[in-house]
Amino acid sequence: MNVLPGMAYRCRADGTMELVSDGASELTGYSPGEWSADRAVTFETLVQPEDLPNIRAKRLEAFTKKQHFRAEYRILTKSGAIKWVWDQAHGVYVNDRVVAIAGFMTDITERKRLESDLVQSQKMESVGRLAGASRTTSTISSRRSWDTPSSRVGPWGPIRPRANIWIS
Repeated sequence: MNVLPGMAYRCRADGTMELVSDGASELTGYSPGEWSADRAVTFETLVQPEDLPNIRAKRLEAFTKKQHFRAEYRILTKSGAIKWVWDQAHGVYVNDRVVAIAGFMTDITERKRLESDLVQSQKMESVGRLAGASRTTSTISSRRSWDTPSSRVGPWGPIRPRANIWIS
């Protein structure tokens, strides 16, 4: 388990950790020993407060339906850095009651950054297209208003259109 790029875990239904892989150190900054029974570190202390209600609701729904829980959310590491994680877990049931949760969590911060950069780039491209279309429309409409024969003025007065007739 310690060769996985992330953190494997198993906790009781009350949140007390029973097992945390060595990957916890790299992912969260907390060693497996800091996730001990004294509950100094729990998922709830790591998850960003804005994300916590949604994560709780998703877990409850998944485990009530005996389904896998999958979510992407932000955590605050021991050093104070914010990381995005992908978490997948499943309940361990005894008599239809969740007695433990087993799961795996991995860092997806780089992927989230790239997704954000892509969205920003697409927004800028759209703005550029809109600005270009607006400039083109305004140029076309201004040319149309100035290019009418009656509006052309030469040094000796208005320029009158000529009729060119070709006979073959």
